[in-house]
Amino acid sequence: MDVLFLIEAGGRYGLGHLMRSAVLMKALAAGGIHSVTALRSGGGSVPEWALPAGKLYMLDDNDSAVAQAESLARECKPRWAVIDGYDFLAGNAVKQIKSLGVHVLAFDDLGIEGGGANIVVNQNCEAEDTRAVQRRLLGPKYAVVDPMYAASGGPQVAQSVERMLVTFGGSDLHGMTGRVVSALTTIPGQLKVDIVIGPHHRTREFAWTGSHRLTFHDAPHGLAAMLKTNDVVISAAGGTCWQACCSGIPLIAIQTVDNQREVVACLAAHGCAITFGRPEFSRILETGQLFEVLQRLSDPTVRHSMITAQRRLVDGNGAARIVAAMDL
Repeated sequence: MDVLFLIEAGGRYGLGHLMRSAVLMKALAAGGIHSVTALRSGGGSVPEWALPAGKLYMLDDNDSAVAQAESLARECKPRWAVIDGYDFLAGNAVKQIKSLGVHVLAFDDLGIEGGGANIVVNQNCEAEDTRAVQRRLLGPKYAVVDPMYAASGGPQVAQSVERMLVTFGGSDLHGMTGRVVSALTTIPGQLKVDIVIGPHHRTREFAWTGSHRLTFHDAPHGLAAMLKTNDVVISAAGGTCWQACCSGIPLIAIQTVDNQREVVACLAAHGCAITFGRPEFSRILETGQLFEVLQRLSDPTVRHSMITAQRRLVDGNGAARIVAAMDL
């Protein structure tokens, strides 16, 4: 067996780690590399459509998970282990797996140390690291985005904003989806709005009596089609933002948790999104200022500039670059 994936997903973890790792698995498979998955579920079930193909092991959601992962690595004897999960990194997972003679690649969205992994990937961090450049893959060029999100041809820019996508990830712990739905009543006109309800959203139904045409999507199997047919997306600043950049769609990105701080900073620095922290965006929604934010994207020239910057930043080849660095 070539690669063992240790992933945290579901419940409090959301689906971001799993979806990212699944894309890397596909890139590995394209090169004939076989993967096995060990999943640590953070409460609640993981949708069947999100589970990767092939052998799947379920780990306990407690302190024994690392010991179980180590035992599995002893049994499977992989050449590499890929670790995608903050609790795994906070524990001794990297150290324990490396002690078995297994190379470790760690996704570390919070830094560039990765628990001492052989290769550390932080798609959100652009800082140059002069200590060990060869083992740290930093920046959005390593954003793991399914190639299906990549746009073709030149930027496609609608002359006006008529369609909008709203998505706050798999969990939406702060109920931002409902707040945006309520704020839509303050926006004049008649927009077509796609509202994504993630598999672990606590609120799954919303009353709506406004003028806009809202379509609710319950746990859709990916966002590629919606990203290609909307004019603007409002999104939590997670992996969806890299998908939006790869697709080329004007973006309003909201930092909803601490590990998204680097994402919003990067997007803002490159002109790829209008960004807010959650408290600030909540005030905008509560005070009826969402229309003013959307007005900033009403100019086709502004949207064209943003799309151009997005596609310059994220090209959809991040997974292939990571596979090349693993030298399997």
